[in-house]
Amino acid sequence: MNNWLETGYPVDHALNIDVKDFCLSEPMRDGITQLWNEKVGVWQLPAEHIFKKQWLQETNKYFNVDITGGLIFYRTPKYQHPGAHTDVDPQNGVNLPVIFSYNWVMQEDSLNPMVWYKPYSGELDSDVDQGSMAYKEWPTEILERESEHCLSHDQITMCRTDIPHNVDMNSENERWCITARCWGHHQKDPWQTVYEEHLCLKKKSDLRLR
Repeated sequence: MNNWLETGYPVDHALNIDVKDFCLSEPMRDGITQLWNEKVGVWQLPAEHIFKKQWLQETNKYFNVDITGGLIFYRTPKYQHPGAHTDVDPQNGVNLPVIFSYNWVMQEDSLNPMVWYKPYSGELDSDVDQGSMAYKEWPTEILERESEHCLSHDQITMCRTDIPHNVDMNSENERWCITARCWGHHQKDPWQTVYEEHLCLKKKSDLRLR
């Protein structure tokens, strides 16, 4: 079982905005900008703002989820972040794990893989709170690399996010990544269950296309 799954679900009509223009024309936006320092940027928008209504409705129905938001991740060429993080959902003072997300990159990319690490079992404190963004992070130097995969640009790659992950920036090109995020009860099942359910859905879809 991998830490990712290429779902085959298309994203060519997903976006409702010009992502680069929206982010770079005004990098600092109240309630939207999570992180910006000219080397890396993170923006979070409501699902109905970033995704087209029809694509959102069809995607929710296909995966039987409720996508409530979208994240935009930007990295400049060769920028290598020294830490790997797990995604969390802060609820009533508790950081609940986010098991998976739906991801794709905005241009074909075979050089900058998403990298997963084995869960950290040491005592180093991992909670990070930057005001608008909370997550758990550890230096990659203390983690054991487990797997890697370059995300697709034309379909959703479902990615595991409850174990440490990062991106290796190897190319001379900037990297833009889109994440469609669903919260709540969709995140309660373990990764194995989520993976198997999505794999079964993909196999059924493949059979219908034959």
